Amino acid sequence: MGVFIYLKNGDGKIEIKDRKDLKVFLSGDEVRNKNVLLKISATWCNPCKVLNDNLYDIIQEINNHSDSVSNNIKSLREKKETIIIDIDTDEYPDISSFMRVRSLPTMASYFNGEIRNMLNSPKNSELLYFMSTLE
Repeated sequence: MGVFIYLKNGDGKIEIKDRKDLKVFLSGDEVRNKNVLLKISATWCNPCKVLNDNLYDIIQEINNHSDSVSNNIKSLREKKETIIIDIDTDEYPDISSFMRVRSLPTMASYFNGEIRNMLNSPKNSELLYFMSTLE
């Protein structure tokens, strides 16, 4: 069963300072056979706050083992373990530049270090679809 783990970059559990750190992290053993979802946002960005709330609600539904959830959430529970990393573009501009972020928020999914999908300024319905493309 898939588990979704949410980490804030720089919170002590993970520190990805620049593109080099990102490449090392994505090629590391700790993410082998796991999905990595990067969420690039900013504290001043209102759409980022909405996305964060929606993402948090989805993660709670996935990790809560209740049977009274939608089929979309049930299918996400079957995905491989997913690590979600929240990266503030103002604190880590090199990562945003490396990923060619054009608007906020931006989400990128990786599996085994390879980029799979990228989504700019996702709406809630797009977020569920984006997450459904995970391994």
